[in-house]
Amino acid sequence: MTDSITTVRDTLRKEALVRRNDLAEHLHFAFSHLIRNTVLALIDELEVSVVHCYLSFRSEVETMSLVRAMESSSLQVIAPVVVEDGVESNMKHYQLSKILTTGLYGIPEPEPNIPADIHSIEMVIVPIVAYDGTGTRLGYGKGFYDRFLAEINPSAKRIGLAFSVQEVDEIPRLAHDQQLDMIITESGIVHTERY
Repeated sequence: MTDSITTVRDTLRKEALVRRNDLAEHLHFAFSHLIRNTVLALIDELEVSVVHCYLSFRSEVETMSLVRAMESSSLQVIAPVVVEDGVESNMKHYQLSKILTTGLYGIPEPEPNIPADIHSIEMVIVPIVAYDGTGTRLGYGKGFYDRFLAEINPSAKRIGLAFSVQEVDEIPRLAHDQQLDMIITESGIVHTERY
């Protein structure tokens, strides 16, 4: 059963990535800008002060302007860094810095690496490959964010960023899946309830 679920998830992931990659550059820019503004308004509304945010690469919703805007507002911004731990890769979490370097998989990361307290995080902004209306997300399949979300304070808001072309009807869930509280697209906010 798990094998068939994995196959369906892999297919959904590949198809959503194609749609995201095919988004015209001017739409990618415009939609990312709309999403950025929605996130900043949400941060003000929820009055959070410590935000963990992915640093975008490839065709992900662009977050560089978002994290710099958060820094200008005196928010504490924490960024993930993918590291090799022996055989397997994992994420570590550091204070965002002015200087960014290119890390594993070509993902931007802060330099120097100043460790952050993940238990202080009030909002997590995660990348999405595919999502459904229940708040279930697919990433790249490594499980980085599922493991991370299971470790942080349960009260932290879990926000996914995606373009509406990445939405699918239903993602079959696996036991380790961590659900999001909301997904922000260029069309607005998709509110969900954690299961």
